Amino acid sequence: MIHQGHPIDILINNAGIDFPRPEFGADGIELHVRVNHLGHFLLTNLLKPILVASNAPRIIVLSSLLHRLAEVNVNDLCRPLVGSPYANSKLLNVIHARQLVERWSDHAHERNSGCHVLAVSVHPGLGDDTNISALAVSFGEWRLLF
Repeated sequence: MIHQGHPIDILINNAGIDFPRPEFGADGIELHVRVNHLGHFLLTNLLKPILVASNAPRIIVLSSLLHRLAEVNVNDLCRPLVGSPYANSKLLNVIHARQLVERWSDHAHERNSGCHVLAVSVHPGLGDDTNISALAVSFGEWRLLF
């Protein structure tokens, strides 16, 4: 697509990991933030020229309702004030989607391109083959939170 000059109409950011404890790389970046957020952020921004070429790009960022259990530490994105590293990374996904709409749409107006970006963060739900699904069944109505 890139070599042929075709725009991308839709991008789905769906990479994600979850470990029980924070894990930091040699550069100090926490692994959940690196994979679940920074990977999406980098890919989306690298693809920006061919996304906005479609004039109505749609960007879907898979997040999680667990983002509600986090509070981002603006001084250190890798160490949340509240919540797990996973929840923190998912809150960063939600913030990223909101900022894409604000920043890319504003930039488009400056260029008079007419580009209208739709970016959303979504909770994918629970699958029957996941460990958390088994937990939800064991707690009955707990599943309704998702």
